[in-house]
Amino acid sequence: MIVFFNGKYIDESEAKISIFDQGFLYGDGVYETMRTYRGNLWRADQHMQRLEKSMGLAGIVLPYSYARLIDQVKTVIQKNKYKEARVRVMITRGLSESKGAKFAPSRKGKVTICITCYPLPIFTGKEKLPEVAVTFFPVERSFPTVKTTSMFPLVMARMHALQGGFFDTLLVDREGYVSEGAVSNIFVIKKGVLYTPKAGMLQGVTREAVLRMARGLVRRKKLKKIIYCYFKRSFVLHADEVFLTNAPNGVVSVVNIGDKKIGKGVAGMFTQNLHRLFIESL
Repeated sequence: MIVFFNGKYIDESEAKISIFDQGFLYGDGVYETMRTYRGNLWRADQHMQRLEKSMGLAGIVLPYSYARLIDQVKTVIQKNKYKEARVRVMITRGLSESKGAKFAPSRKGKVTICITCYPLPIFTGKEKLPEVAVTFFPVERSFPTVKTTSMFPLVMARMHALQGGFFDTLLVDREGYVSEGAVSNIFVIKKGVLYTPKAGMLQGVTREAVLRMARGLVRRKKLKKIIYCYFKRSFVLHADEVFLTNAPNGVVSVVNIGDKKIGKGVAGMFTQNLHRLFIESL
């Protein structure tokens, strides 16, 4: 893999990070994941806006424009010659001034920037709606409005899912509310109404794209309404339909949570419609 690392396009084996980098020491950094459709970077501006927001909240400053960062992302894709790709941009606060003795970044403010790229199946526009099983896991995302590299809780949740053969894990907070998946946003449909968490989760770019399509269905009276709210495990388990969204996979239908069948155990009508609209929009 050819990667971008601190100003250079190099082979992955040549990319080295200091053991005193704040990202390595403390998970002190932010990241963004995006993908291409038909070779074109999808919603790059929206992803950069979210990255800029994450960096602003973390107090990390990009040393050049986000437009230039997008160009670097595109160059990494081109150099790897992937027809379809998933990209990860990671930016840490840089070297620790105290070499890890204190929570103190370098006063120089030189950040570490890394862009990696992975191949994806060729997008044809005829992709079937994935039907998956998920599970629950009691954990909360730290700073849900920031896409941070401090991901230990999510790593534990993801391991729990993969060890059980599940696509993802639905995160449950200490009060029993479901906020999101470890790598996805969640939607619940009951009696023609679409529910999605009000807060406490990462605002997904794919989530917003699907919500825009759902608002169109409401205007055409094919969906009753959209409700942003807090809901618990039992609400999800007794839904007519549940689906997830994320950048690499788009819309994914949840047909089982653990051994509990959701609805009829197959992708429901509303999920199918939103998947179709999403595919047609690409």
